[in-house]
Amino acid sequence: MGNLVVKQELTKLIQAGLRFEVSQGKLQVRGNLSALNEGDKQFLKENKEAIISLIEDQTQEIPVIQKINKSIPRPLSFSQQSLWLLDKINEGSNHYNLISAFRLKGKLNYKALDQTFLTILQRHESLRSIFLVDASGEPVQKIQDVSHFNVLAEEIDASAENYESQIVQIIKEEAHRIFDLTTDLLLNVRLLTLSPEEHVLIVNMHHIASDGWSRGILVKEFSVLYTSYVKGEPDPLPELSVQYSDYAYWQRQWLKGKLLDEQTNYWKDRLSGLPLLHNLPLDKSRPLTQS
Repeated sequence: MGNLVVKQELTKLIQAGLRFEVSQGKLQVRGNLSALNEGDKQFLKENKEAIISLIEDQTQEIPVIQKINKSIPRPLSFSQQSLWLLDKINEGSNHYNLISAFRLKGKLNYKALDQTFLTILQRHESLRSIFLVDASGEPVQKIQDVSHFNVLAEEIDASAENYESQIVQIIKEEAHRIFDLTTDLLLNVRLLTLSPEEHVLIVNMHHIASDGWSRGILVKEFSVLYTSYVKGEPDPLPELSVQYSDYAYWQRQWLKGKLLDEQTNYWKDRLSGLPLLHNLPLDKSRPLTQS
């Protein structure tokens, strides 16, 4: 029985609540043992050595992510490359904007606000990455230097009846912004001033540089940095040990060759035979041009 088939059978057993471990060269089966039928037991008996080998291969030490030399071309991670490709196909798109809006209460220190976002940009290389194509036609990321950053500020007349709808409209406009992945910072910030002590902060990031978890980090770091800068204190955050581009390089170096082939072949097999078009019922017909 080939490794691919063994993996498929093991996956079924794991989904049924079983766990497999190797201890002192022996295969240990734990968990929901009642899920094992006679065929499963025969499979485990006949393929014990192959299963042990698979488990040992999977538990080999994964290399540690390290900072790469700045002179090394920086590849895109697999997820970044998929988003880059979609952006190319759509010739620019706002589908992957991550936008958030926050109400700020109290007197605002504009200088500290600008300094906070400048520090965040300088701290996270992914937010100031641009994506270019090298001589071989492959996408690479280049880290821009940023020495200043000004939050775009505008006033909203809070006495007007429709001021809330104005805010919503501005948020929608920002959500429809199209980031140019070849030139733009992947963070854009707008400030709406309703009164000296009430503001709306709009933060927009592209998904190629951020995600939902990252937004939580941004809010936490914003709070720490802004508080320090208002007090006239220095940046209290420790330097990051690695950047996302270090991870992308690590991923490309690790997930390649035999390991990548095994993963690719597994999913090709699992997804083989699927229809080119799904047959799920739709409430509306698909337009030729997507809105």
